[in-house]
Amino acid sequence: MARVVNDMVEPLDDQLLDEVYNGGRRPAYHPKMMTKIQLYEYSKVVFVSCDRQGFD
Repeated sequence: MARVVNDMVEPLDDQLLDEVYNGGRRPAYHPKMMTKIQLYEYSKVVFVSCDRQGFD
């Protein structure tokens, strides 16, 4: 699943993420990396909830 998320986020243009980030101090982590982490964690929650409900 991590590779799927990586393949989805990498083609995104950095400018797209820079427009959303309104700045301030320098970001601690690259916006693409944070996006990958959030999507990966969300996908784990979705799959776990489907398992608990008996979806196959």
